[in-house]
Amino acid sequence: MTNRKAMLLLLAVGTALAKGVGALLLREPTIRYCVFLEHANVTCYWEPAANMSFKICYTLTVNTTVKVGSVWKLGHWVKQCITTHTHCSAPILSLRHNYSMDVQASLQDSHIRSATHYRHGLLEAKLYAPHFTKLLGIAEKPECLKLFWDKPKSFGLSRQEVENKSILLFQIELHSPEQPHVRVREKNVSAFHVLACNLVPGITYTARMRYRIVFGNGPWSDWSKSLTNTTTEAAPSAAPLIWRFIESEHVTLMWKPLLPGQANGKVLQYAVGCRGQEGVHGVCGLGRCGGALPAPRRSCQLPVPPHACSCSVWAANSAGTSPPAHITIPSATAVPGLPRPPLSSVWLTVLGDRQLLVRWVPGGGGGGVKGFVLQWSSVSPPTLEWLHWERVNASVREYIITEGVEPEMPCYVSVRALYGDNEPGPELFRKAFTRQGVPSAGPSVVLQELGEDSVTLRWGQPPLAQLRGFLLGYTIFYTNASGHSHRKALGNSTEVTLRGLKGKYNMCLEASTVGGSTVGPCITVLMAGGSVGVSTIFHWGSAFPIMVLFGLLVAFTLRARIQRSVCLSIPDASRSSVSSWPPPHLLQNGLILLQPEEHLNALYEPVCHNQSEADLSTVKPARLLALSTASRHLTDSQSSLSPDLRYHTTDQSPLSKDHSVDHLTPPLSPLAATIELDYHLVHSNISIHFDYSTTHKLEGGCHAVQPVPSDEKNNSVIVHSASCDEQRFPGH
Repeated sequence: MTNRKAMLLLLAVGTALAKGVGALLLREPTIRYCVFLEHANVTCYWEPAANMSFKICYTLTVNTTVKVGSVWKLGHWVKQCITTHTHCSAPILSLRHNYSMDVQASLQDSHIRSATHYRHGLLEAKLYAPHFTKLLGIAEKPECLKLFWDKPKSFGLSRQEVENKSILLFQIELHSPEQPHVRVREKNVSAFHVLACNLVPGITYTARMRYRIVFGNGPWSDWSKSLTNTTTEAAPSAAPLIWRFIESEHVTLMWKPLLPGQANGKVLQYAVGCRGQEGVHGVCGLGRCGGALPAPRRSCQLPVPPHACSCSVWAANSAGTSPPAHITIPSATAVPGLPRPPLSSVWLTVLGDRQLLVRWVPGGGGGGVKGFVLQWSSVSPPTLEWLHWERVNASVREYIITEGVEPEMPCYVSVRALYGDNEPGPELFRKAFTRQGVPSAGPSVVLQELGEDSVTLRWGQPPLAQLRGFLLGYTIFYTNASGHSHRKALGNSTEVTLRGLKGKYNMCLEASTVGGSTVGPCITVLMAGGSVGVSTIFHWGSAFPIMVLFGLLVAFTLRARIQRSVCLSIPDASRSSVSSWPPPHLLQNGLILLQPEEHLNALYEPVCHNQSEADLSTVKPARLLALSTASRHLTDSQSSLSPDLRYHTTDQSPLSKDHSVDHLTPPLSPLAATIELDYHLVHSNISIHFDYSTTHKLEGGCHAVQPVPSDEKNNSVIVHSASCDEQRFPGH
């Protein structure tokens, strides 16, 4: 009995302690706010009733209420929700009622209730998203779009309340491909349409909307669906940026496309007009710039004017024409006016493989400057094909180039100021690489001079596009036949003399940049044992294929001319009169005898049968081949004798005279030689003999003549008669 009482006492004490601890841990919860949804529920959010992580049970009680005077009376609608979180939802009737809400927190047997939260449903209502029905452009207001909307199925306001009381605040979100940043506008709305203005004409926009009740603390509704449409076009609001590229006979006018905020729609065409400057009379030809130029065009070409002209460019869309852009075109014989100050300085800074920052400082204090023009190209001097350009305002001092810039390619940049009617000042040039690479080819050396023990080589500096970077210097390597190698750093010099050389050397030249080094074609130089010898240069890797290709190309190109330069039919030597020289009927006792004219006609007929004697006045001097029959009298030791050749005409005329060729060394042998005859000897009798001087007695011989054509066209002659002297020359 005593133990039972003790147990009951301990239980009572424990229960009391638990209640005391629960009461100490709990504090009164506070409702922060509630959100009402039409014909759905109310969700309330509150502060927790304890800081410690005890599992506290919360009960939200919602009552409809009626305010009588200053006193709230509870209605008959009572709903509850129970949770362990700090929020929960309970059903309601509609937004158009007053409600009271309170929260009770419970831990063990301890309970604590919050203060009552009184609210009208509309003051903390979240409306359902609006029904977005149409998005239209306005012809009278190209900068505006009109959005039409309607009530959702469940809506706490009547149409009259929307139209008459301006109790809705709208947010309109717009964005476009041309202007990707999101623009949000807020506007009070008292109708079922709303205007969104200050937009860009001719631009396609995507829009959506949401709203909330102006009075109260209710949140924004969810966003509506999105609709897309285009604002009405307006005439372009800005002149295009223009520039010119002057060549020897033509001027290319160039212009930039207008920005979306300037074009105010789709530009359809451009127009160009030129006139003489004030005080200058004459017509400025438009060349290919006349008429309407379709929008894809970004340039046109006109002839260099004989006098200074002012040209204008317009852009046009469906709504109108832009203001004109003006530029002065100087004449071909323009005399420079007052000198304009050049820029003080220009810097280039690499930002990446395809980005280059250009900065500049104007000269002369920058007075009168209307803007600046930047030109850049990967070739120098720039050509129209590779030219890029940009115009900026007078206040700009830097520009980032992102177009036409590639790694390992040079970028030539020029900057100049613009004055007056876009009149340019002097240029200031700079060049840079965004990233330097290894040269694509090394330099080719040329033998300049060869001495007894020295050699001088020379080469040209490769272009920057081939170097792929800025040249650091050259290095020459040369190795002798025994394999001993030498190297010599040359800096940026384009010539070197190597001394103390002997024998055969292989020489190679290397060009270096920050990106690396490349060796050019090697050459082999042969020194002739301390004295000047033969120098052989081998460029087999590149020169030989090029020479073969060049020869084939020349032969192919000139094949028709070669065919026209020779006879239409080539004679067959086996069927000619000299195929069995000397003819048997001319041999007499082993001697060659030249017979009268009837035999010679067959022997000396023209090689080209279509040539008449009337052509002889226009042919070049003829040649004869003289053959000696003294071969039977020459021994082996005498085969190198050099005879004197003598010939003369036997006609009695003022032109008859002796001709001799002294100490002739014929190309064939001592028994044959060629004789060149003047035209006045044609149709003449010719006497020819060889004169041998030797210690041995030789039998004299008859001598025969045979016409030999030269290499030119129409060069054959007919010798109608010739004689052969027989003579014995006594030996010494």
